[in-house]
Amino acid sequence: MSNLLYQDIEAKIQGREEEGNYIDIPSSITKNIKQPLRDYQCKALENFIYYIDINKKYQDIKSKHLLFHMATGSGKTNLIASSILYLYEKGYRDFIFFVNTQNIITKTKENLINKYSDKYLFKEKIIINNKEVNFNIIDDTFDVSKKDDINILFTTINKLHGDLETTVKENSITYNDFENRKIVLIADEAHHLNANTKTQKDSEKNWEQTTKNLLNINSENILLEFTATQDLENKNIASKYKDKIIYDYALKKFRDDGYSKDIKLISDNLTDMQRMLQAVMISEYRRIVANDILNKIIKPVILFKTVKNTANIDELFEKFVKLIENLSIKDIDKIFEISTLEAIKKLEKCIEDKQSLINAIQYGFKKESCLVIHSKVKDKEEKLKYLNSLENPKNPIRAIFAVDILNEGWDVLNLFDIVKLDEAKKNISSTISEAQLIGRGARYFPFEYEDKDIYKRKFDKYPNEKAKILEEMYFHSVDQSDYISAIRKE
Repeated sequence: MSNLLYQDIEAKIQGREEEGNYIDIPSSITKNIKQPLRDYQCKALENFIYYIDINKKYQDIKSKHLLFHMATGSGKTNLIASSILYLYEKGYRDFIFFVNTQNIITKTKENLINKYSDKYLFKEKIIINNKEVNFNIIDDTFDVSKKDDINILFTTINKLHGDLETTVKENSITYNDFENRKIVLIADEAHHLNANTKTQKDSEKNWEQTTKNLLNINSENILLEFTATQDLENKNIASKYKDKIIYDYALKKFRDDGYSKDIKLISDNLTDMQRMLQAVMISEYRRIVANDILNKIIKPVILFKTVKNTANIDELFEKFVKLIENLSIKDIDKIFEISTLEAIKKLEKCIEDKQSLINAIQYGFKKESCLVIHSKVKDKEEKLKYLNSLENPKNPIRAIFAVDILNEGWDVLNLFDIVKLDEAKKNISSTISEAQLIGRGARYFPFEYEDKDIYKRKFDKYPNEKAKILEEMYFHSVDQSDYISAIRKE
C-alpha cells in the first residue's frame, strides 16, 4: 500500500532538510500569533506550506481538499488562525468557517475575533506586509467583502446546506455568489461531513455533498478540515482521505509528547451521589496540593455528565446542591471508607479538621458556583461564553452539569474530573463521543515548577510526587470492564 499524503510530504521535507534546505514558517504567522507555536504545530504548518507553495505537483491540484487530523487539545484552532494568516498572504480574502453546532461557533469567534477575550489567538494588531489587517464579519452574503480585510462567515453546516440547497431567500448566499470568488472553506469537527462516503451514494443532498459542491465551484477554492476523530477504520473514509491528510497527530502521540494531562479511567460501583462527592473531594485535594506546593490558588473544575435527558440533569443538579448544603462529617467519612482511590487516601491523611474540609467544599461548590448547560437551558449563548473563561480567577464556576452540548469544541485547561452519571451497565456504545468528551479534560494545565517546561508534564518519572495529581484527569464511570476497555481502545 502506498503512503498517505502526509507521509509522502514528510519524507520529501526530510530529504530537503538533509540538504540544508529548511521550510521557514512565515512572519505573517509568527509575528501575529500570540502564543509560540509548538514543535508539532510547526510541522503541521511545514507540511501545509510544502503542499501549497513548494511542490508543483500539489500546487497544480484544483480545488484543494486537506485534513488536519489532530488530537483534541493539540491546538487545532491555533492552526486555523495560522492557516488564515498564511492564505491571506497568498491572496485569499474570503473565508467560511462552518461546524455542526452553534456553541463551537461561539467559542471560535472568541478565539478569532474578540480582542478582549482571554482566548484571543492573535496579537493586538495583525500586521502583514507592513499593513494592519482587520477581520470583517460576513453576516449574509460576501457582497460586503472588503479587499484588504479577512472576510469571514461563521455558520453551521446545517444553515450553509439550507441556504445553498433547500431555500432561496433575500440576503442569503447562493452558489452563484462564489463562481467568480475564490474562498477558503474551514470545517471544524469535520468527521460529521461523510454521509455520502459512508453510504457510497454521491447523489444525495446532504452536508458532505454541499461542501463538495461549494469547493468545486471554483478551481482555486481550498477546503481545510479539522478533526480529532475521523473514522479511518471505515475503509470508504480511509480511501477518501488517503491523499488528503496533511498532518496526523493522534491523542496517544499528544500524550506521549507530554502535552496532555495523564488520563485516568476510574470505574466504581458507587451511587451517583457517592460518585459526585468522591469527585468533589478529589477536586478539593487538588486545590490543597496546588496551594501547598505551588503556593498558587487554582480552581479545579468538574464536569458532571448525564447520558439521559435534560430533565434528568436538572434533577441531578438539585440533588447535588442539597448534598453540598447538607454535607456532614458522616458523608465524607463514608467516602473515606469505601473509596479505593489513592487521592482520597492522601486527602484523609493531609486534613486535620474535617469540618474545615466541609466548609471549603460548601464554599467552592455552592449553588452560585455551579452551572447547568444543555440545549433547553435559558441564556445558552451567554453560558457558553462563560464556559470559555473558566481559567479566569474571576470566574467562580467549579462544577458544570451537562448532557451532550460540551462533547465537542470546548477549550478548557482546568477541567480535571469528568463524572458520568445515571448510566446503566452494559452500555458500551458511542465510545467515539466518550473519547471526545475525555479530550475536553486532556488539555494540560500549565504551571511553573523549578525550571521545567510549564506546558508539559513534569512528573512522569516521579509517580509518587504529590503534585502529580495536577497533571492527571480522572474520568469517573460505572464499573464495567467491557465499557472501560472500549473507551481505552478508542
